[in-house]
Amino acid sequence: MSTSENTTLLERHQHLPGNRTGKLGAFLWHLLQMMVAMKLGMLLYMLLRGLLAPIGFAVQADYPLVDYWIMVVFMTIPMIVLMRYHRYSWRDCAGMTAAMLAPLVVLCALAVPGLLTIQTLHCTGDVVMLLGMAAYLLYRRH
Repeated sequence: MSTSENTTLLERHQHLPGNRTGKLGAFLWHLLQMMVAMKLGMLLYMLLRGLLAPIGFAVQADYPLVDYWIMVVFMTIPMIVLMRYHRYSWRDCAGMTAAMLAPLVVLCALAVPGLLTIQTLHCTGDVVMLLGMAAYLLYRRH
């Protein structure tokens, strides 16, 4: 897809309004949709983890970072599905995923030697994922 086609697709999907308030509203609406999709993926993972716990699936207690990244995968997949539903390219999906996950890699690098607790990772992880998503959306609109 050429750059002009990609821009046309984004403009058609986003129905970009002319004024600042409209643009901010469209941006926040898109961000909210992404967050809801991710939270639904996290909820699905929590339900599956709860169902598998009685049969010995104890990743959460034994390997908290592995558990965290499994949850991140469950959050990322619905986000990509939503983006594809809105006709974003695979390149945009990859860019959004990278923008969302790169800060988590840094946080996990701090958690491995114990410089960051798993609880802090969970709290700050959501914030940095949101900031990464917002930064990517802003980057793509310019």
